[in-house]
Amino acid sequence: MVKPIKRMCGATLLEMMISLFVMGVGMMGVLGMQTQAVRFNHQAYSYSQAVFLAQEIMESIRANKTVAASYQVALGDGSSTAKNCSAVNANCSHSQLKDWDINAWQEKVAKRLPAGKGGIAYDGTTYVVTLEFDLIPMDKQRDKSTEQTLDNERQTYTLKAGL
Repeated sequence: MVKPIKRMCGATLLEMMISLFVMGVGMMGVLGMQTQAVRFNHQAYSYSQAVFLAQEIMESIRANKTVAASYQVALGDGSSTAKNCSAVNANCSHSQLKDWDINAWQEKVAKRLPAGKGGIAYDGTTYVVTLEFDLIPMDKQRDKSTEQTLDNERQTYTLKAGL
């Protein structure tokens, strides 16, 4: 009875090594799926922020109908200084409120969207709010010196709306 045990020496070790290899390959697959899920979640977040920001400036335009036609800014124009109209007793004119709305909106676009830029155009009947931003791939790095995304995936969101 001792001889059959000697013939099976090392069989369990080999089985354990094969099962660990198979489990390792499976874990690598799960890790890859998790990485993709994080990437897609980040992209969805960027798109939802773009939608929210476009709706927000349209609501500001609708709230300030007196100077609504002057809510225009070229895509990528830097924000200017404007009187702070967020205080309750700020006593801002319609024009000052427009400047403050645009300035605050552009700051939010720059903060919430990667390399975000926003613009507003008006053709007499329709407002076109355009937002450009980068979808940064998780496996790529940002070049901090030029603020460019390597293998850039530039996206544009456009909202067309009337008052």
